Amino acid sequence: MRLLTALALGFFLFSLTVTSSAANGGMLVHREQQGGYDIAVTVWPPEPKTGLLVFTVLIQAVAATNGGDEAHLAPISSDLVLRGEGPSSATVGPFQPQTVVPGFSHFDVRIPVGQEGQWIFTLDVSGPLGNVTTNVPLQVLPSDSRDLLTWLLIGGWTLGILLSGGLLVLFFRRLRRSSGNFEE
Repeated sequence: MRLLTALALGFFLFSLTVTSSAANGGMLVHREQQGGYDIAVTVWPPEPKTGLLVFTVLIQAVAATNGGDEAHLAPISSDLVLRGEGPSSATVGPFQPQTVVPGFSHFDVRIPVGQEGQWIFTLDVSGPLGNVTTNVPLQVLPSDSRDLLTWLLIGGWTLGILLSGGLLVLFFRRLRRSSGNFEE
């Protein structure tokens, strides 16, 4: 039973591995300081492909400390609008990213992108430090049907191993019970 648990835990941990450094599994695609704001944009999946893209935007106020060059970042409330323009005049939006946690300057928005190619996403920020606009260039790749096949194979193998482990446990329990009956 411990072996089965260890295998299941191993497969679970293996499935969590990601190739990017963002906390949500996305990739930082744009960071800029503009008009007193520090704007960071990540996108998931890390290799943007046609389909649903998840944009995460972090807006913070930049304030100098003690008149020095160092700056500290503070959460700030803002209103955001995100829209995109892609190849062949394809457009998406406008979308209003929603705050992930009320009171913090962390926003998420899910955007369906139907065409591959170079996209320019325009982010409008309106807040107490004024209004700014920033452009986020993004190369969107064609969707790969092998991704689904890969996950189906991984799921199938995992299910097969778990079922085999369960059947082995049942087999050994019955074997132990039947050998116990002969000793009496």
